[in-house]
Amino acid sequence: DEEHEQLRNTAIEKGLPGQIKSPYRDLNLEHAKQRIAAGEKAVVRFRVPDEEKIYSINDLVRGHVEFPSSMVGDFVLVRSDGMPVYNFCCVVDDALMQITHVIRAEEHLSNTLRQLMLYEAFSFPVPKFAHASLILGQDKQKLSKRHGATSVGQYREMGYLPTAMNNFLALLGWSSPSGQEILTMDTLIAEFTVERLNASPAVFDDTKLKWVNASHLRALNHAELWQLIKPFLDNAKISVPQEEEWRNRALELFKSYLETLKDAVELFRPLDSQSFVISPEAEETLSWETTKAVITRWRELISARQVDYLSEEQFNDLQNQVKVDCAVKGKNLFMPIRVAVIGKPHGAELKTLVPLLKTTDLVERAEKVLEKL
Repeated sequence: DEEHEQLRNTAIEKGLPGQIKSPYRDLNLEHAKQRIAAGEKAVVRFRVPDEEKIYSINDLVRGHVEFPSSMVGDFVLVRSDGMPVYNFCCVVDDALMQITHVIRAEEHLSNTLRQLMLYEAFSFPVPKFAHASLILGQDKQKLSKRHGATSVGQYREMGYLPTAMNNFLALLGWSSPSGQEILTMDTLIAEFTVERLNASPAVFDDTKLKWVNASHLRALNHAELWQLIKPFLDNAKISVPQEEEWRNRALELFKSYLETLKDAVELFRPLDSQSFVISPEAEETLSWETTKAVITRWRELISARQVDYLSEEQFNDLQNQVKVDCAVKGKNLFMPIRVAVIGKPHGAELKTLVPLLKTTDLVERAEKVLEKL
């Protein structure tokens, strides 16, 4: 094997083809056995036919592909340690298992000629081949660990649905004849054909994955969605009301903002009274001359309401009342109220959050802020 490699390297250095014939292709078998018995190392090679021959396949993805036999030299079948090589193993294995279709990455196209020679030598039936394109990262390089998550388990932990991941992966190098991109597993099974695989490389687009995932999330009913979200909230130690009516109202409001299940953590966090803190970014708002009056009036008006929750309309009425009573508008009105509700001057829309917080919680939060003033 070492001698063969030296001959190959010498040929390449001289600018000649590196696919050379083994110098031992005509060695007498008994002589070869004697040399092995004497301690010499040896490999088993496939003797490539002397006469040039064109091997070909009708690839289900790439069409008609031809391979001149001169593309390869006498190649190794069994290494000197007795270990058979990949091309030898897979041909024998596939033949014994009666494999009819070999679907693999385009990187294996270079192995096909050696395998065709082996199928012919063994008189094995040749399976149909489909060499699918590689998946690239957004930098158009081969997808690898440096591009981010590397397992489906990681994507599950990030809040992606199995149905969405299946849908997205199916679209990498394939398209539905209907032109639709959001597809159920039943539809994928019914519509998928190898013939619709694209010969061009597909790009793993994280933005599109989030869009597909968001579409699958929105297709879930409230009960299904809550069961999927709850483990993420529990893991983040976020406590929110468990009443079905409250959950349905919250999910109806938040569903359109969800791209992953994990997004629910930050959406629901402001609704957990145990998580309420006054952030450092609220300091400037708290220093304004009118802030104390605004939050005081806000607390008074909520306390006077004999309801568990405010409706969006009631919230708007209260906000307008504060505006009139305190003679403020714009950020001098909105930002102090937001600090009193979520502890910071910027964030989710109050008309979304306030109807999901009990009036008693709103009063307690306002009082915590007033204590700081």
